[in-house]
Amino acid sequence: MARENDLEWMPQVLEAAELWREKCFYGDGALFSDDQNEKLWTLENIQELYDCLKKLQKQKGDYWSKLAIQMKDEAPKIIRLQAEVKWMLRLFPIGKSMESNRHTKILVSTKRSNIKNIMSWGGMSLPNTPLLSEQVLLGVGKPGTSYLKNLPYMQLFFLNLVCDWKTLPDQEQQKFKQNGENTAWQFAEYCDQFLKSDLYKPSEALPFRHALLFFLYPDYFERMVSEGHKDECPNHFKILLSDTTTRHPSTPLETDKALYEIRQKLELIYPNDIVDFYLEPIQKDGHWIDANDAFEEYKKAGQAPISPNTNRQSAHHQPAPATTGDTSSDVKSDIDALRPEELKEKGHTKQTEGERKLVKHYVRERAPKLRKAKLGAMIKKYDHLKCECCDTIGDTYKPEVRRSVFEVHHKKPLSEGMTINGLDDLALLCANCHRAIHATNPLLSVEEFKNSIT
Repeated sequence: MARENDLEWMPQVLEAAELWREKCFYGDGALFSDDQNEKLWTLENIQELYDCLKKLQKQKGDYWSKLAIQMKDEAPKIIRLQAEVKWMLRLFPIGKSMESNRHTKILVSTKRSNIKNIMSWGGMSLPNTPLLSEQVLLGVGKPGTSYLKNLPYMQLFFLNLVCDWKTLPDQEQQKFKQNGENTAWQFAEYCDQFLKSDLYKPSEALPFRHALLFFLYPDYFERMVSEGHKDECPNHFKILLSDTTTRHPSTPLETDKALYEIRQKLELIYPNDIVDFYLEPIQKDGHWIDANDAFEEYKKAGQAPISPNTNRQSAHHQPAPATTGDTSSDVKSDIDALRPEELKEKGHTKQTEGERKLVKHYVRERAPKLRKAKLGAMIKKYDHLKCECCDTIGDTYKPEVRRSVFEVHHKKPLSEGMTINGLDDLALLCANCHRAIHATNPLLSVEEFKNSIT
């Protein structure tokens, strides 16, 4: 999934974007306010801000200076709306990168400063909200200089789209709120009709179009907003595209579909890696891997037999066979099945193991950062790690091995298909309880399993 990468703060950014979607885009609320009844992202307010910003296009001078003069004549609610719109526009760009690939806080302070300046035009102070925290404002991608250069035009595109969205009947909006591949493409098609305007060129609006779609549907759109990369990537990996997908996309949506198909095939080639077009193994030393080599690996992966019993789970968490209960007869049956005397009779008391063998199979993708976040949440709550079923505490082990004792259990099995999970959808279990709960048939919930062993 496109949402997975090496950015530790990515979950917080996506959570913030989801909050904006639910509270402001789907609803009319105020992003920086805890008042659930406050209405800020209404059609009336958005239209007023849109009309105000259109006037700036006819004026000469520095954009920020013009904006400051224009905003001072507006009501505080419109100024607050402008601050929240600016927050959304600046959510995607990431901080500058140093040689160590760690990210500076320069852009974070700039983003906060932008919000602070806008609020000051209405005599208001910087909002006290986690949405302005470093973890949220660090951003998710490097958009290039054109993104910042075209912010005024992208804002007009954004408000143009939102104005129209607010006029759609509930039934029309509902069809876009479903999570699925077809829904993502349909919304992109709806979104793209606003690229044409007398106020901006399509190329000036496209960067934020890409960022917005990533935030709304992060499982289907890449965190890639550079037009150069958008053009180059499908062309570079075109050998992986099927006959049903154009190898020379001519529209933004065709490009997105091509990237999605390429991603699916790369995920098949690298089932145990995070597939991201800016990370290894897909990109090395600033260059994408050889597409022909990738195609050969894809052919091999596609020809490999798939076991009908494979649940695409991690090899470290394979469930034990289902049993009817831990009775003495069950244990005796397991021991009898070993028949060590038969091995001795045939002179095979020792068996060769450890030979290297290439095995390819499907596994269910996991979000690596969720495990780290779940461990962190447990430590923050209890100051130590413990199993949520048997209460085993990891402090009895050395610090360097303590975390390996615990495994993250998905309350909804991944074998049931792709889903979006948060920390509440996971449980931290010791290795014994994790194996045991997967041995239940039907699978018990964490609470049911805990009651069964206490």
